[in-house]
Amino acid sequence: MTDNQRSAAGAAFNATWDYLDKPDRTEAETTRMLTLAHGSRHLWTDIGGPREWSIGDWQIARAYAAIGAGALSQLYALSALQHAMDHAADPFIIAAAHEGLARACAVDHLPQGATHAAMARTLADALQDPEDRDVILADLRTHPS
Repeated sequence: MTDNQRSAAGAAFNATWDYLDKPDRTEAETTRMLTLAHGSRHLWTDIGGPREWSIGDWQIARAYAAIGAGALSQLYALSALQHAMDHAADPFIIAAAHEGLARACAVDHLPQGATHAAMARTLADALQDPEDRDVILADLRTHPS
C-alpha cells in the first residue's frame, strides 16, 4: 500500500502545481487545487516524515495564499516552519518554510513577513546547491503585493 500512497501523494502534489500555475482558475479548479493539496498532505501523514509534512503544509499555505486566504495560509505556513525547525530539517526546507510564511504574511500585508523573507533570503544565499537557491529566490520574487 505504501508505494500506491507515495504515488498518489506525489501525483496530488504535482497536480496542485498545475492549478497554482494556472492564471485564470475557475472556482471549481480552485476547490480542486485545495482538495489536492490537502489530499497529498494527508497521504504523507502516514507514509512520510517531518520533511514531507513541512513540504505538504508549505504547499497548502501556498495554495491559500494564491486565493488570498491569508489567515489559512499563515496557519499552514507556521506548521511547515514548526515541522522544519522541530526536526532540524535541511536548510532548503527551512528556507522554503520561511518563504511560505513571508508569502502568507504578504497576503494580509503583515509586517513580520519582511522578517521571514529576509530569513529565507539569508538561508537561500547559504545553500550549496544553486538550483535550490534559485528556487527560493524565485519564489521570493513572486509574493503577492
